[in-house]
Amino acid sequence: MKKKIRKLNKVIVLTGILLCILAIFSNIIVDNVEMKDWGVDLIFGRGSILFYGIAILLSSWIIFLLFNNYFKKSSKEKLKIQYFLIGAFIWIIINIIFNMVLPIWQKSIRYSLIGNYSAIFLLAFTAYAIVKKNLFGIKIVLTALLVSLIALSILIDIFFLTPDLLAKLFKTLLLVVFLY
Repeated sequence: MKKKIRKLNKVIVLTGILLCILAIFSNIIVDNVEMKDWGVDLIFGRGSILFYGIAILLSSWIIFLLFNNYFKKSSKEKLKIQYFLIGAFIWIIINIIFNMVLPIWQKSIRYSLIGNYSAIFLLAFTAYAIVKKNLFGIKIVLTALLVSLIALSILIDIFFLTPDLLAKLFKTLLLVVFLY
């Protein structure tokens, strides 16, 4: 089962890349751009509804995987993931409404910025989960990053800022002890 999911994930990534290439280098999804009094609007191409349909299917698969993973976790792990899922759910719903449904229904992207700005919900809930609930083990990652920066600073000091050989040897010993 896991092998099938890995293959499906590769298909999802390749499909996303293909859709991006089609959106950028062809007029299948966006046929033209038109100036309006409020800004720039898109004239959708023949494949825009198919594009949005595939985007909804890919998003649905990703949500399915998140929920499937969520139900396999312990109650402590579920609590960590809940905040991320709430933010993701709000973000996805707002994006579906303002970046998919309204543009197809009104044939205009006038309100798409609302969908783009909705990422603040995802960021806020994810930041809360990271800081308060230790999602992703961020404290360990930040500690490793800080140790790496200190070691790099000592290394730069040894090679570029310390002219005395005895001081270089002492700082090298200090670096080895620090890293150990």
